Amino acid sequence: MSGNNKYPISQRLIKIFIRSAKNAIDTLNAQEPKHDMDAFITTIHGMRSALLYVGEKEVSEAAHALEKAAMDGNVEYINAHLEPFIKTLEVLCEKLCSKGDKSAINAESDEDANFLARQLEKIISALEAYDDTTVYLVLDLLDKMHWSTDTAASLSKIRDGLFLDSDFEGSAKRAAKLLTLIYPDKNY
Repeated sequence: MSGNNKYPISQRLIKIFIRSAKNAIDTLNAQEPKHDMDAFITTIHGMRSALLYVGEKEVSEAAHALEKAAMDGNVEYINAHLEPFIKTLEVLCEKLCSKGDKSAINAESDEDANFLARQLEKIISALEAYDDTTVYLVLDLLDKMHWSTDTAASLSKIRDGLFLDSDFEGSAKRAAKLLTLIYPDKNY
């Protein structure tokens, strides 16, 4: 496992990756590739991309080789390489889980109400202008800091609303609600 990602991986991305990898492991263990090659290809292809996002280029290349073997109908290659691939995914999940736990154990949060408020104002303005790039940049910046559980959950809901549902208005309302908790006297 290389893990040579030049950018820090957000805790959110780690959680998403671990969930996807565990689902893939379950799927790959439960099915016989030769019986449903399309499902196998889909699962392996998804892991191939996800592995690149967490900086695991070598493991992604192993997934690519399995995907190619499946497209070529090379069951012998799959039988020889699938189990070690699954084991590598399991080890990677354990490694990333422990990374996430250490980060979560950090006792102090970087909760700076004024800084957070300024960033939320930027997020709201960007959402009102349908500028998702700026929203993601600000959320990525905020993701690098240690927030209280409630603040982190609120920021996550803002990102989810935009990323999963393209809900600019709902995400702006969530950001305004969080901002109101910081400055109850202001109306957003």
